[in-house]
Amino acid sequence: MTVKLNNKQKAALTRLFRAFKPGHIIYPGVLIRELNVEMKAAYQILNLLEGNGYLKAFYEIYCPYESKSTGIVYENILDLIGDDLIKDCPECGQSVNIQENNILIYKMLNQVNIIYDE
Repeated sequence: MTVKLNNKQKAALTRLFRAFKPGHIIYPGVLIRELNVEMKAAYQILNLLEGNGYLKAFYEIYCPYESKSTGIVYENILDLIGDDLIKDCPECGQSVNIQENNILIYKMLNQVNIIYDE
């Protein structure tokens, strides 16, 4: 997998990952916004880092009525297939389908030091 970034995007990516520390949660939207890349490119970068042991993927449930996280996070996609697919939002009390209302997020496990070969 190859992700093409220009020099400005490379500098932004390096700066971002210097700021992130082990234990931090990384949202793909941050990469999309800061690097000005498409969603596919953001996930490719994050998946590459996950595959090399720097990140771990989680599934965060969000409330479509509140447009924010419910605070419910699953470690395994199989947990989203169980019998209890509907959870109540702790903020508004509305029913939320966890299969339809989740976002893939990443937790930093190890510090990332990005170096580019020129």
